[in-house]
Formats: sequence, C-alpha cells, structure tokens
Amino acid sequence: MSQSKGVALITGSAQGIGRAIAIRLAQDGFDLALNDLPGKKEVLEDLAAELRRGGESESSYHPRTCIVTCDVSKEDEVKSMIDTAVDALGSLDVMIANAGISGMVDLLSETLEGWDRMMKINGTSAFLCYKYAAIQMVKQGRGGRIIGASSMVGIQGKRLESPLGPEPSGTRLGPRNSHALIGSVRPTAPSQPWPRPTP
Repeated sequence: MSQSKGVALITGSAQGIGRAIAIRLAQDGFDLALNDLPGKKEVLEDLAAELRRGGESESSYHPRTCIVTCDVSKEDEVKSMIDTAVDALGSLDVMIANAGISGMVDLLSETLEGWDRMMKINGTSAFLCYKYAAIQMVKQGRGGRIIGASSMVGIQGKRLESPLGPEPSGTRLGPRNSHALIGSVRPTAPSQPWPRPTP
C-alpha cells in the first residue's frame, strides 16, 4: 500500500487502547497524529518511529506521523493540537477521543475536586475534541469520522472504579449502561440545517 487512506488523530495514544488504535490504523494505511500529555512525548516519539519503520504493523504502509502533546481538557490546547496536526499532515479525517482517566474511589469517599478532575479530563476533553475536529472536517468539505473510545469499564463497572463517573473519553456518562458516541461529520454549509429525525 503506497497511498494514505487519510489522517487520524488519536488522543491518549502513548499506551493502552490508544496505542493499540494507532498501531491498527497504521496497519490500515492511515497517517497518524499521536497525542498524549507533554510528559509522555518520548514514549510517543518511540511509537511514531516504530510505526514509520513498520514495527508492529503487518502492512507495507509506513505512515507519516506527527506528535501533538497537550492537555486535552484545555480548549486552547485542543484547538492548537488540531491545527498542528493539520499543518503537519495536511488534513484531519478521523478523530479518536481516547484520552481519559479512571480512579479507584467509591462514592462515599470521592471528593468534589476528584469528581471535577475526572469530568474535565473524561467529559470536557471529549467534547472539545469532537467540537474542534468537526469544525475542521466541515471546513475541509468532505466530512470525516469522530469516535469516542471506551474501555470495558464503560460496559460494566468495577468495584471502587468511580461507578457514577464518566468512562474515559466521556463517551459513557452517568450510569455505565449508556452507549458510546460514534459519529460522522458530513460537509455542510452553516446555513443548511441538519435533517431532523421524524417522530
């Protein structure tokens, strides 16, 4: 495979689910913008080098990569992350909001500060990634894909693992039985209304 299928940005891609997603998308022929916190830049650089060499990838495609470290719970940093990825790789076709945390606390001992931190990282960051990725995709005029990743805790809660809090990436809010947000962005002019569902 010699031609890219597009550009994907994955938050929280230094380890775990995010790393696995990056490896799979490289195998599938995507160029990658890899994100995590600034303290994980070296890990991201190692992953990017491995992907460019075809390390864990079974395909013959060697993706172009860029590193975009930031705190995805901060609006200005998310805007900058997306702008940097687009400047480096040319577009944004797939946004995977994967960054998130989970904590080993129970309802009786959780603090408001802990709750606010979890909501900011898991909920607000996902919202910001969805919003600014959608703005970029609409500007490009060809649509794209926006995906919220979720671990197994999003399907079935675990003892002492924030049973009332959001799953990482804010894709499953409140009780753990709601569905992950997976969306598509279609190109449209701001004056064109989205079709409303019929009752």
